[in-house]
Amino acid sequence: MANMTVLMNDDNTTIQIQCPFCGKVNEITVPTNDFIDWQCGELIQRAMPYLTPENREFLISGTCRECQDKIFGGEEDE
Repeated sequence: MANMTVLMNDDNTTIQIQCPFCGKVNEITVPTNDFIDWQCGELIQRAMPYLTPENREFLISGTCRECQDKIFGGEEDE
């Protein structure tokens, strides 16, 4: 896992992660209860169903959106 910093309060948790591919630091803020549920073993898609798949991947692997697009290919035009 890339470098991660967690800033937590009663309401919200901000997770800052340095992408292991490009080194850019990105962050996302989620409700603290949801973050705790995920850390205690709940599937991320159940703990945080409101996140996009890209944001969930960011939390799981630390890979930023731009690097995800390079690795997996971006959204294709319709």
